[in-house]
Amino acid sequence: MWLNSFQLVRYLFLAWLCLLLTGCDLSALTSLGAQSPTTAALPLGDALPASWQAIRDVQAVNIDDDPANEYLLLFAYDTVSAAGGTLPGPIGALIYDAQVGDESESNATPADPNVGPPINAMVPYAILPSYRRGAGQGFIAAPDQRDAVTVYPLTYHAQSADGEATGEAAVTPGVDTLLFMGGTTYLTFVWWKSLQEGYGVTQLYAPGGFEASPAAPFDWSAWQNSPTPIDQIIGVHPLHDRSLLCRRFRYNLDTELLPQDPRAIYFQQSDLGLQFCYGIPEQPFYAEAVVLAYLLNGGEQLLAPALRADATGDAASRAQFDQILQRDQIERVQDLVSYATFATEGQRAPLNAPSTSEQNRAPGVNSAETLVCAEVIPIQPEGTQLLRRWLLFGLAYQSPQFKPATPDRLFIKSVKEIAAPVDGVAVKCNQVLGG
Repeated sequence: MWLNSFQLVRYLFLAWLCLLLTGCDLSALTSLGAQSPTTAALPLGDALPASWQAIRDVQAVNIDDDPANEYLLLFAYDTVSAAGGTLPGPIGALIYDAQVGDESESNATPADPNVGPPINAMVPYAILPSYRRGAGQGFIAAPDQRDAVTVYPLTYHAQSADGEATGEAAVTPGVDTLLFMGGTTYLTFVWWKSLQEGYGVTQLYAPGGFEASPAAPFDWSAWQNSPTPIDQIIGVHPLHDRSLLCRRFRYNLDTELLPQDPRAIYFQQSDLGLQFCYGIPEQPFYAEAVVLAYLLNGGEQLLAPALRADATGDAASRAQFDQILQRDQIERVQDLVSYATFATEGQRAPLNAPSTSEQNRAPGVNSAETLVCAEVIPIQPEGTQLLRRWLLFGLAYQSPQFKPATPDRLFIKSVKEIAAPVDGVAVKCNQVLGG
């Protein structure tokens, strides 16, 4: 009977507040739009700071297992005043929770950490921005994505935090997580923690978008038609360089959640190293692209032989080359730096021709070669200390050909390993090449 009375008071309070403020349609409070907001339920945007602007109506949500809905509000903040108006800022989010207590709670001192908020309170819980750690970029979406923010309810855990089934009166039964999408570059996962802590937040950010596998974009259209929990995804970070290289990270859902936060959504990040944003080109042009294509390209039966200056050489020379390289033992390419030494602009030279350049930044490598330093991470047993290797490649230049038509080309001519320093200080490729 006490529980029924408590719920009744809570519903009466919400109805009274709604009717008092707006005369709104109470049916709008009972449904969750997965991709679009509901009709305005409460004028909660009026409670925002003057410099923050609501970008749409409130949306009913419920991921905290109680029968009553909460209210999600998206807003723009950090706007900039400019002639003729204001420039939009990033997008933030908060959730209002209508909390109704009893008289014993209202008489408690505010400093008591074991007591909830005052009775009949609309309590705002910040999602982003906030000062919490691990909140990614710190906002839900960039300013130009304000119309591309969507919210999806998901069920990551079969039970609630106290081990009981989720409440039947929830907007969507069993939902325990909200996923905010800022376009296709921001993924923000939100779950309920407690009255004191509010909501937990984890964010994944990929300026180059997300992929299901390297160079295979994640199919967001299919996912949005039937949203399901995401337990693995790859984030792409373009380097915006001349060879269109990217650094990729794989995110795997951490199933060993912390006991004190069983609802939490955490991901383990794995660095996949440097890769081509759009796949390995057949005839890479720049020196660093030639080396990366060679390192990433599987075995001798694939593209790799065509990138070697001695591709038609004897088996012994190829075996010695690959013994130094140990390509089959490379887990990822961590860094690449190139330095051209072979010619000035406008010169033409046949393959392996002497160079007029007098610069020779690396002992033991002919100055006629274009130099590329690669830092690689070898495959190593789990739990062992991270090891690194540094390789110095020499590339020979070939001028364009007319029959058959070919562009300027660079071919790998030599490779040597740079000894790791005995003092334990990491080698820097730009220092090796004198940059």
